[in-house]
This record gives sequence, C-alpha cells and structure tokens, in this order.
Amino acid sequence: MMSPIGIYIHVPFCISRCYYCDFYSTTDLRVEYVKDYVDAVIESLQARSVHFEGLAVQTIYFGGGTPAILGRHLVDIIDAIHECYYVADNVEITIEANPGSLSPDIVNEWVGSGVSRISLGVQAFDPAVLKAIGRSHTVDDTMRSLAFLDEVDVAVSIDLMCGLPQQDLGKWRAQIDMAIACEPDHISVYPLTVEEGTAMHTMVNDGSLTIPEPDEVAEQMDVADHALQSAGYEHYEIANYAKPGKRSRHNVGYWSAIPYLGIGPSAASMLTNKDGSRRRGIAHSTIESFIADPILMDTHKWSEYEELTPQEARCEDLMLGMRMMEGVESFEVGANGLEEVFESLCSKGLVEFDEENERYRPTDIGWLLGNEIFGEIWSAREMISLDR
Repeated sequence: MMSPIGIYIHVPFCISRCYYCDFYSTTDLRVEYVKDYVDAVIESLQARSVHFEGLAVQTIYFGGGTPAILGRHLVDIIDAIHECYYVADNVEITIEANPGSLSPDIVNEWVGSGVSRISLGVQAFDPAVLKAIGRSHTVDDTMRSLAFLDEVDVAVSIDLMCGLPQQDLGKWRAQIDMAIACEPDHISVYPLTVEEGTAMHTMVNDGSLTIPEPDEVAEQMDVADHALQSAGYEHYEIANYAKPGKRSRHNVGYWSAIPYLGIGPSAASMLTNKDGSRRRGIAHSTIESFIADPILMDTHKWSEYEELTPQEARCEDLMLGMRMMEGVESFEVGANGLEEVFESLCSKGLVEFDEENERYRPTDIGWLLGNEIFGEIWSAREMISLDR
C-alpha cells in the first residue's frame, strides 16, 4: 500500500484585504501577474514530483487568499497534479472561496475536474459585523452561494468567527442558528485573533473598534459547541465540526503527521525521513521570489526551514493528536515515557483518561486552553524515549 501525502497550494490573491487578516496575500490582480503565478505553480509541481514517487496524493487543498479568483486556472493546476503524481481514486480536493467569488458555471467546472469540497469563508451572517471586519461579500452573497452549492455534488464547509466587533452573546447564538439552518456538511468556528500589523490591530489600539473580552469569547465557543453537537455535528477537532463522514481529510492529515507538500508563497511543507526525523519549511515568502525561482530545491535559501529530531517529531505527533476529539493512545504516551506529563494535565482538568478506549483526550476546558496542553507536551520532548 502506498504511503499518503497531501498537497497544499497557497493562492495569494484577494479582491480586498480583510481588517483582521495577516496571511500573505495581494490585491494585485493583473492578468499577466496571475498567469505568471499559475505557471510557477505548475513548474514547481512538475519539478518536485520526482521526490514523491511511491506516495499517493490523498488530499489537495487550495487555500489563500481567495483561491476561487483563479477560476479555470485551478482546473489547469489539478490536471498538472494528475500528470505528475499518483493521485488516489478517492482524493479529496478542497477549494476555499468567498461567497462573492463563486458562480454556478465555475463550480460545476471544478467539480468536473474532481473537486469534492468547497470551504466557504462566511465568517458572519450579520451585515454590520461583516462591515466591521472588512469583508467584501454580503449576507445575500452567502445565501445565494449556499443555495446553488446545494444543487451541486460537492461537500460544503463554512467558516464562522466568534469574538468579532458588534457581536454579543445573543447575536452569536443567532449566527450559529443560521449556520445550522443552512445545513452545511462541515462548520469551522474560529475565535478572532488580533495580529500585529493588521488594520484591526490599529483600530483596536486606537479605540475605534471594540471586541469582546476573552471570557465572553470562551462563552461563545461553548455556546457553539453545545448547539452544533445538539444539531448532529461531531466536534472532532478544536475548531472543527462535521456531520458523520464529512471531516476535512486534509486537515486531519496535518494533525495525524501525514506528510504534505506546500506550493506557492508562504506555503509550508512537512516531510518525514526514514529515521523518524522531520523536515519542514517555507520555500518562498513573496510572489515575486516564487515566480523568479519556483523550484528552489536548496533549502538553505528557503525563507524558513527547520529539522526535528526523531524525539521532537514524536513529541509533536502527541501534541497534534491532542487537537483531536479522539486524543492519543495511552500506549503511545507510555512508550514515550510521558505518563507523568499526561497525569499532570489530567490533574489540572485539561485532559481526561478514557478507560474504555485507553486514550487520553482533551476535556471541554482543555479545548479552550489547548495551548497549555501543547506547551507542556512540547516542553517534555527531551524525555521522549527512542528505545522502541
């Protein structure tokens, strides 16, 4: 059986920049500029394919930015992947899109090329909130997009954000109710993070924008959890809910240590060596550097690069596993000598031991304080045993 791999392609183009966004993107949509980027993506895919012989592409994910802006170019990129890589018959192909960037014709063309998921950046169903965070689409755009996606053979995921300006607990409950009423296959719920260097950071600092306090944000996450699970969505990862059988396989791959190849500016790659060590990094930091040298095999010239020892890699696996509802097997914890660390997390109420399945799992509080769990596990990496 061939080992799995995922491919992530970062599409850094947007119609406008949201106030909270710190992802790498540009609003320069000149036709020749976009075409040069697409050509560079295909060239990079072709050149790197020789290093992935014997691996099966299980998932392909177009993130951004707003990947839907590329339209039919996405079909060209998918075709290039099929030409250069072994692609599994049941490959999951996801395209991120904003509600205002979709049309029935292009979605049907994507589906014809194998696209199986659309991840829609809804963020809010409230016009005032959308305006406050600088989104370019309207609530009507969202409802129109969801209506025609319901007629297409494609899984639909929507993103929602809590802790937004002008969003109290009552309004948040209404947002969740509207999301559930739309019956998407998958819902991601992310708390707002105000990053330095963003327009929102400036607005919050100068007092022109007010956001909810952390305790209220935690309460909003809790409200979402109860409502979504009551509606039949399984809470399978910190921020992600899915109907049975509709989890994001690509994202689950990240949390399950499945290697992935990142293509494009700011796209990360992670590969595991035969000895259990791990390599990961970002080759290009800008569109210009990517277009100039899309191959860039020399890791010393990458914008970011690091290597993890086998101990660090296994510690990372346990840490990422605790993002998932299932948690990690007690056997893996014990085999790596981290029983005391996990017992300490249990004593703090962040982790619980599932005796029936012999697994450590995050508690409800642990979901909210995930960084504390991850930090304690990562700090114990020198204790990891290699005698297995």
